[in-house]
Amino acid sequence: MQAYMELPRLHRSIGIELAPQRHQNALKAWEKLQPSAEAIRNGLKDQQDISIVTDAAVQFIEGDFLRADLSGVTHMYVSSLCFTEDMIRELAIKLEHGAPNLQSVATLRAFPPEFQKKGILDRKNYEVVYKTFGMITTSQYAEMTWTENAGGKGCEVHIYTKAPPI
Repeated sequence: MQAYMELPRLHRSIGIELAPQRHQNALKAWEKLQPSAEAIRNGLKDQQDISIVTDAAVQFIEGDFLRADLSGVTHMYVSSLCFTEDMIRELAIKLEHGAPNLQSVATLRAFPPEFQKKGILDRKNYEVVYKTFGMITTSQYAEMTWTENAGGKGCEVHIYTKAPPI
């Protein structure tokens, strides 16, 4: 829902939830939020002088994203804080082999080290970076609902992004 409201070039936003009750909660929230979300999205044009994808869609799927078709996914956020090591490894394998269009993924847990390889960002500066399935690996801290009153710097988010062309 957040991506739909804030990213005017977005064509489709898909949320996949395994827990049936959380899926139902998302459907109910979207039913209430949709008119406001559309108004916010349409208001972006006035604020940023950009074109808006007018037929963008929000889709909710109840199921296991590890079993979902991710071949068309370009950007992904995974709230993986409670994932086991096996789950994060299974996700890494799924993305490495089943998401050929993926440009960027953000996770709350880092992918296992065996998916990382040392590389260089460009041939001019020879800046060393770590890449995970061909993507540059960085991290940033972001405020989350569970960290806003903790007085800290937020939660670490691991970001994997395709390298810019040389």
